Amino acid sequence: MFFVNNFKDVERDRYSVFAEWQGELQTDLKLQSGVRLSRVNMDAGVVNTSMNMAPVVALRDQFNNSDRSQEDNLVDLTFVLTKTLNQDIDIEFGLARKQRSASYQERYLWLPLQSTSGLADGNNHLGNVNLDAETSYQAELGLDWHTARSGISPRIFYHHINDYIQGTAIPASNTAAIGVSTMMGGDTTPLQYQNVDAKLYGIDANWFAVITNDWQLDGTVSYVRGERRDTSDNLYRIAPLTARTMLSYIQTTWRVGFEAETVAAQNKISTENEEIKTSGYALFNLTGNYQPTESITLSAGVNNLFDREYQDHLGGYNRISMADNPDLTTGDRLPGIGRSAYVGVNVNW
Repeated sequence: MFFVNNFKDVERDRYSVFAEWQGELQTDLKLQSGVRLSRVNMDAGVVNTSMNMAPVVALRDQFNNSDRSQEDNLVDLTFVLTKTLNQDIDIEFGLARKQRSASYQERYLWLPLQSTSGLADGNNHLGNVNLDAETSYQAELGLDWHTARSGISPRIFYHHINDYIQGTAIPASNTAAIGVSTMMGGDTTPLQYQNVDAKLYGIDANWFAVITNDWQLDGTVSYVRGERRDTSDNLYRIAPLTARTMLSYIQTTWRVGFEAETVAAQNKISTENEEIKTSGYALFNLTGNYQPTESITLSAGVNNLFDREYQDHLGGYNRISMADNPDLTTGDRLPGIGRSAYVGVNVNW
């Protein structure tokens, strides 16, 4: 009595050929390089629905009459030069060109629904058959400083992206899509996947320090800033500054670690997409492993040791009316994972 053909006979085929080369240009200068050529062919069948309302019929016919057979020819290039200054310090410089073709959800979601491959951002989305492939021009500068007892490897990067694929507000002129979205889930401001111009820049770093023969500190830091180049807005759904620090007690056959995961507040949000800010938080984890033989390693741990309540900025939103749950109403961000424990065994042979 009721049906919607959402993704009907969708195909996405990718064919690639690649080559890599790495070696020494001179004694203290190494090069890693690569090229990948890809062909992405996509197609979708004719869709239908039992809903005979005029806006739905208009969207269905528009999709069925579009050129659903699409193809992208992608070219990826990578060059990384590593210069050894001395036995403790290396400098690394990289350039790359990376391309990404649209996913089948981004291209073939013909009704404004939430079939967004786990995005779960509280918005209905509409696909776009005519999306171009993303093209990112990337530059990275890094330093590796390492001794027997300490080391740090920071990387700064910049990505200049043309045709970045992101959900943007559907124009008011598309009354059919807005009307259907309002009816199906009550989202009066749905998003449609579009190509925009963007830039990403930031820093990644990992480090370690040996305190004594038994104690060691290590960690990572990651920060990325995303901005649109075609408007003054921030990019949508960008992770905040994050750092992980672990204090470990190390013996020959076993190791115990206490980890702090600290996440800053995210205030650099997309106002055009009505994105909501999130607060910072800190989680603490326990981890350990024991190696009784050369081939067997036992591991165990507890994550979020103090059962801290928090909200992951990239987490989803609750779309279900839960009258019996006063802690989580419709439209609230879903809470992060509470305290959890795990055990594992790894066998090598």
